[in-house]
Amino acid sequence: MRYLALNDFARNLERIQGRADAGGHSAPESVLRKVYDASLKNLGRAVQEMDILRVYDNTNIDVSHPLVLESHGGEIRFVADPPPAWLLEALDMS
Repeated sequence: MRYLALNDFARNLERIQGRADAGGHSAPESVLRKVYDASLKNLGRAVQEMDILRVYDNTNIDVSHPLVLESHGGEIRFVADPPPAWLLEALDMS
């Protein structure tokens, strides 16, 4: 599984609104917030349930999305040093 996330909801919302303004689809902010929060909340479960999980940080739009975590069979290996704060928080490791 590949998981792409960024550091905060406001930045996520800004990008979605930009795509919507360009003719893409969107959803109400309340729905987007629920999806964002649920996604991060379920990341720990994904680590445990996926054979292989790769997490990429999409915070900086001007660079490629760096791999920040890999897990195999539930064993986490942080690729980024230090790992992004949002990732540690999502995994309840902050």
